[in-house]
Amino acid sequence: MSRTDEIARFFTACMEDPARPTHCARVLCACLHALDGRRDYELFALDLPFFPPQFEGYESLRKTHHAYLTACVTFLSTLRSKEELEELAASISVCACPAPSAKGAARTLVARLHRFKPARQFTFRDFVEALVRHLGGILNHAVETKTISGAAASGGLKRNAKKHAECRLWPVGASQLVPSGLEQSMQGYVASFRLCRDSRFQDTLLVVMEFLSLFGGPVLRHILQFEPDWALRISALVCYVLKERNETLGRPVRMDMETGWLHTITLILMFCSKINEEGERNPRDVAHFVTWNMSGEKNGSTILVNCGLLLVCTVIRQEIQSFRNGTILFTNEIIERFSIQSACFAARLYCYRPQDDGLEYHPDILRMRAKTDAFLADPLRTAFEGFCWAARLRHCCAPECNETFATAGRPFSRCAGCGVLRYCSRECQKSAWRNTRTPHKDVCPKLRVVRERTKLPREPRVPDHFRDLPPFIDACNADEGLRVLANDCGIHMYYLMTVRQDFGVDHVPEAFRALFAATPDVDGE
Repeated sequence: MSRTDEIARFFTACMEDPARPTHCARVLCACLHALDGRRDYELFALDLPFFPPQFEGYESLRKTHHAYLTACVTFLSTLRSKEELEELAASISVCACPAPSAKGAARTLVARLHRFKPARQFTFRDFVEALVRHLGGILNHAVETKTISGAAASGGLKRNAKKHAECRLWPVGASQLVPSGLEQSMQGYVASFRLCRDSRFQDTLLVVMEFLSLFGGPVLRHILQFEPDWALRISALVCYVLKERNETLGRPVRMDMETGWLHTITLILMFCSKINEEGERNPRDVAHFVTWNMSGEKNGSTILVNCGLLLVCTVIRQEIQSFRNGTILFTNEIIERFSIQSACFAARLYCYRPQDDGLEYHPDILRMRAKTDAFLADPLRTAFEGFCWAARLRHCCAPECNETFATAGRPFSRCAGCGVLRYCSRECQKSAWRNTRTPHKDVCPKLRVVRERTKLPREPRVPDHFRDLPPFIDACNADEGLRVLANDCGIHMYYLMTVRQDFGVDHVPEAFRALFAATPDVDGE
């Protein structure tokens, strides 16, 4: 039996009752340290600047040790009262471990785990943070290797599942991660995430990013319902990195600190990319992450300062050049990539800003946004973007429906008439067919004609701007009748893409409204 298998079996026994682990925080953290592929002599990951958990043994753990992984999920997703948390924290933070009944190797293992980092005090929070980090590594492996079974919010995750058919990897299905249903389980997860330090928010961000791949937009909605200041924690993480950078200007930078900055900025931009996935996110949910505002003073006038993801991308674009001097990993190529990505994401999120937003945006962001607006001003390009959007869709196209592949647990069929739009049920398809604003019956045959005569690709390939846009434009310009049909299709799909961008108070989660109403001004007044 390998060292990893030995510790995995011991940890399984520790987590047999997920509500109350049977050993102290030191032993539990020592187990997670080993299950993340780290040796006893290596520093505990939470005592180092952030780096993503990666271990070649994750596949073996997912294949052999389903029980402890399921117990980890149950522990993190269980909602506890304040009294229960205090009691659990008190019992885990102080060593009152039962004496090992076994002898030999098992007894030696327990003794060795108790000697893990003897100079360090381990607490309940350390255990929760280590558990979140371990789950992030496991889920990242599952998503990166595309070995998730069942319906997921992102396409392609089942691509490699067949080779593991005889011995299915954990999680067998995305539903295994939400044992009490998505809403109730997310409430428990958010309570666990709340215990993690802001300076170690990267591990939480990694878990949520993988949840977005598996469950889609509803994850955002539940996070905002149960922790409405979540976007502020991402902003605080960026500020924490910039503070470290400013404090080290003109001085040598430790390589582990520099690596932490690189991984943190990369992770934040990857999360922004997930948020920006067209066709897979409800714009209402995205808006609440973007338009978190606080009021402040500028030149004697009161302004609104955007504190959400739009600010995050803007700050990264404005400050990324400060990482160039005195560093090794932040090469010109990396700086350029971060500059382009942050400006691009900010330009996409720019449409969600409040009308009286007082934030000054980098010229690159405004230039990219203007380029996007000019692109969409062309009706044919709008139509092409609509077909691209429809090809990526993983939610119902009925304007009033919020069902996704993940919430329904299955993919949705495309309309048999047009072969473009998806509906979760016959009822939704009938509703869309006679919609009072833009009935699908008026455009269904037009969508099929335009798709076939412009030779747009069929599933699973998504239309590509470089390969498919020029012939699409040429075909429409060569036939006036086809051009008119494409314009009608563009108008219809533009409405479907933007109909969910109603950010009125009725669409704001109750907890988010309450927090926003109670938030003081930036200057504390």
